[in-house]
Amino acid sequence: MRNKTLLIILCCFSLLVQLEASNAQSDPNLATEKEEDDSARCRHSGICEVLACEFPSVDRAERVRDAARWTWKGYKDCAHGWDELRPVSCKGQEWHKLQLTPIDAMDTLALMNLHQEFNEALQLVKDQLNPTEECNVFETTIRILGSLLSTHHIVSAHYNKDIDGGAHESTSLDLLNAAIDVGSRLFRAFNSPSGIPYSDINLSTGSTERSVYHSSMAEATTLSLEFTFLARLTGEETFEKAAMKVHQVLTPSVEKYEGLLPQFVSPSDGSCSGNYFMLGARSDSYYEYLLKQWILTGQNR
Repeated sequence: MRNKTLLIILCCFSLLVQLEASNAQSDPNLATEKEEDDSARCRHSGICEVLACEFPSVDRAERVRDAARWTWKGYKDCAHGWDELRPVSCKGQEWHKLQLTPIDAMDTLALMNLHQEFNEALQLVKDQLNPTEECNVFETTIRILGSLLSTHHIVSAHYNKDIDGGAHESTSLDLLNAAIDVGSRLFRAFNSPSGIPYSDINLSTGSTERSVYHSSMAEATTLSLEFTFLARLTGEETFEKAAMKVHQVLTPSVEKYEGLLPQFVSPSDGSCSGNYFMLGARSDSYYEYLLKQWILTGQNR
């Protein structure tokens, strides 16, 4: 029944997308509107009438860049070197003491060709990143490891030579080395009886004693993209094998529950538990990563 319901939802969504495309081709007025603003979400929400459609696309792009500059300036003025900005008090606060905001911002700043802001974020990471604290494995993987890997990829593969004063090769290598360091420390969380990663780890000692008994489904399964990409960059297959083993351990539960899984999974024995089956919190990114992992691995698994 769950599979049928999910299939019906996907079919309805597909029909809506096809209908939107068909209307745009047949209705000249809608086609003109689409030229003014090619975002269907914007048009249907109504915000384009107030914001987007009032400005040419080039102006809109620059306004987005201005917003990014303003946001980075706020962080730099009030929370420089801290994980996060508290905008009301104009103070910084720590979460895992991992330069969260600079690392999370670097790939976006690089894509926007905001050279000065990128270099400022990069310098913070080079000077202050010290992965030795207690942290949540899921959050650190998607925010820190993922951002280091994506920025490394952008700098090395889609590089604008002005972004770091021409030192892009060394910058790319520095980012990769930082990713390897963080990834290797996080990787110890997979050392559980079942192969399901523990929820928390001390990045200095490797201790997982503060982990909860049951990891949330999203936390345990939303690591495969980052560790697969890290494996491809380093040639260390163990990173990818450990991440993919999680899905192997879950296979009996996938069959038992017909595709939709409960909210929790045990690192001790890989068993699933929980009274709720949902696509929201504690489960959402499990389903998101299934598709992305399939695409990343060549659509052959």
